[in-house]
Amino acid sequence: MEKPFVHLHTHSEFSLLKASSRIGDLVKLTKELGMPGLAITDLGNIYAAIDFFNQCKGADLKPIIAIEMIVANKSRHVKKTPDLQGNNSLLIYAKNYDGYETITKLTSIAWTQGHHDGFPRIDLEVLEKYHDEIIIVIAQKKGRVLQFLKEKKRDQAIEYIEHLKSLVGADNLYLEVVNHGLAEDLEVNQVFRELSNETGVGLLASNDSYYTYKEDSDSHEVLMCIADKMTLADPNHPKFVNREFYFKTPDQMYELMEGYEDACANTMKVFEACNCELRFGALYLPEFDIPKEYDENSFLKQECDDKLAGRYPEVIILELLDSLIKSDQSLKEVSFEGMSRDEKLAFTREKIDQRLEYELGIIKQMGFSAYFLIVADFIMASKNMGIPVGPGRGSAAGSLVAYLTGITDLCPLKYGLYFERFLNPNRVSMPDVDIDFCFRRREESIEYCKKKYGIEKVCQIITYGKLKSKAVIKDVARVLEVPFDVANLISKAVPDDAKNLAIGLETSLEL
Repeated sequence: MEKPFVHLHTHSEFSLLKASSRIGDLVKLTKELGMPGLAITDLGNIYAAIDFFNQCKGADLKPIIAIEMIVANKSRHVKKTPDLQGNNSLLIYAKNYDGYETITKLTSIAWTQGHHDGFPRIDLEVLEKYHDEIIIVIAQKKGRVLQFLKEKKRDQAIEYIEHLKSLVGADNLYLEVVNHGLAEDLEVNQVFRELSNETGVGLLASNDSYYTYKEDSDSHEVLMCIADKMTLADPNHPKFVNREFYFKTPDQMYELMEGYEDACANTMKVFEACNCELRFGALYLPEFDIPKEYDENSFLKQECDDKLAGRYPEVIILELLDSLIKSDQSLKEVSFEGMSRDEKLAFTREKIDQRLEYELGIIKQMGFSAYFLIVADFIMASKNMGIPVGPGRGSAAGSLVAYLTGITDLCPLKYGLYFERFLNPNRVSMPDVDIDFCFRRREESIEYCKKKYGIEKVCQIITYGKLKSKAVIKDVARVLEVPFDVANLISKAVPDDAKNLAIGLETSLEL
């Protein structure tokens, strides 16, 4: 690479309704421009981490796991408007997996303790506690240092830099310098150069991008209007000062940062120091309390054996019947619940035992015995509390172990369901049981799990809402003040099966 540079201040589509760059586009462009890696610094979250990590690996690029952390100037607990003293931004990068865990702690605290007015926030108190294996870059435009300088508090700016340096070390702290084509950028960069010399903290160049290409500026402005429910005609609508907040080439960065080539080169120092590898496939199940004479596998087997008679009472009856048939052949014609004796023989103890032994063997081999015990436990606890629980959906209905332990209420033998659709050694992934709980009382089930297994072992999985083709047409039309009936006409012309508008345009003559 002739001009060594890596983008370290990049916002993606996961800076929800604030940035429009797609992960795939950023990774592709990074590769095309010959840069060896990339950092995504979304605002207050690391939603993009897994998708970003996997796409970078697939393109033979190094993914740098990072975040733009919003920091309360006062305390994260202060949320009353009169007491607020503003926020500032720090860019935080994971040097390794421990650094990644530091970032997850910071963002968890930000959302659970410091969330205010749409912003998840930490404060210096949190950072003083959690700062292992991270690199910090003090953002320029939204950083605390620039705030101090504007308040004519240079000494406090230096004190702030020194404080962060005491936490992570001089080699892991940088001051951001930028050039978005504004005269003030050059002035601030010069002051930051002086602070750098005075404190021994290096400079780091970035472009703080929110969209991928320069021509995306207009559509990004529309996106911001959608977020704020405003129109482009409104003179107060949100917009950037110019069209320079896009993903620039290394040549462009060196040209813009003339005199700050060291700040461009320092991006490679961060790149080389950050080597976080996300871990996939490891199990982190809560500990299930079992009697001393058992392990997880033997206890699950015992639970199944104990429940067998309750689930298959006819097995016991048939076993007794077979012993009586020898003395009375007329009993061969006895039927049960509309089924002949021969049909019921599908549920003989031998067939049940064979299926049970097979399933338990695979569950043990894959290390999921505790999973079944835990799921069965909170389902039974919910039922005991009188909370309506569904019979189980999806491929889990193919498991005899799930049926015997009460996770599902459908007999897989009766309906000829396959266990392999639910679990098999050739597809190593966590079992996925779909269970419905009464929506009015589901919180009671969640609370039970928190109390029994620990609050740190219970979470709810995030889902992302996307701007779908039909809906986005109406949103953009509103921003552009296109009449509703026209927008509705266009929206209806989008084929229901079109994954995006480009496909819709190819397949629908009406559109």
